[in-house]
Amino acid sequence: MYDPAVCSTKGYCIPNSDGQTGTCNCVAPYSGFDCNSFITCGGISALNSTVCGGRGRCGYASDNTTTICTCTDPTVYGTYCTQELSCGGVASTDAKVCGGHGVCIRTSSSANSAVCRCDAGYKQLYGSCILSKSGSYQLAVNVVLLLLALLAVTVV
Repeated sequence: MYDPAVCSTKGYCIPNSDGQTGTCNCVAPYSGFDCNSFITCGGISALNSTVCGGRGRCGYASDNTTTICTCTDPTVYGTYCTQELSCGGVASTDAKVCGGHGVCIRTSSSANSAVCRCDAGYKQLYGSCILSKSGSYQLAVNVVLLLLALLAVTVV
């Protein structure tokens, strides 16, 4: 009979059709015949801090045999979480992204598909944030009110 302990308590044993032997189905980050090895992503151990560019997690894909990186840092994407996300050609970590008036957010986990989420009073246009018409109107109103207030103080 197969012995479930053969998988080193880091997986479970699936019995073969003969009922006498089995195959280990290991839980990430473990792998190997008896689950005493570690899985790798891009040749780097899942336990190494640099795996997945240091900005993701190495684990099993849905087929439970292939390993993949899952990016945990929202500013990166790609097979090994090493490609920088950008909006309008500007890196998401750059202060100038979205015209300095918003944040670059990923819209897909697998590609550089991103949009600007603009600050209040701004709207997205071609990968940047520009002052919206209503925002520019409100700005003009505020400037006029400020000038009127300064004139009132000067006259008094």
